[in-house]
Amino acid sequence: MRLVGISMDLEVIYIMVGSKIKIGDMLYQSDDKKESWENFQRDYRLGEVELDRLKYGFVDTYEEYSTSSQEFAEEFSEAEDVWKMLME
Repeated sequence: MRLVGISMDLEVIYIMVGSKIKIGDMLYQSDDKKESWENFQRDYRLGEVELDRLKYGFVDTYEEYSTSSQEFAEEFSEAEDVWKMLME
């Protein structure tokens, strides 16, 4: 597995995924490369892209954390202490 791209913009994600589908590196709703591209193109135009329809390849999403958010504090409980140690 390798990382293909990261973006906070969903349109950029669709372009990256679409590029991989177009060249056959990812499949969308079909095991056929050409049909995968046609399906993705159709769903994009209809505003109905569902990334869980990828048959080969995947997109993982994460929420953006700020260091002051509760979610960040829960995920990285030692963050405040580590930050202080790094600043010493």
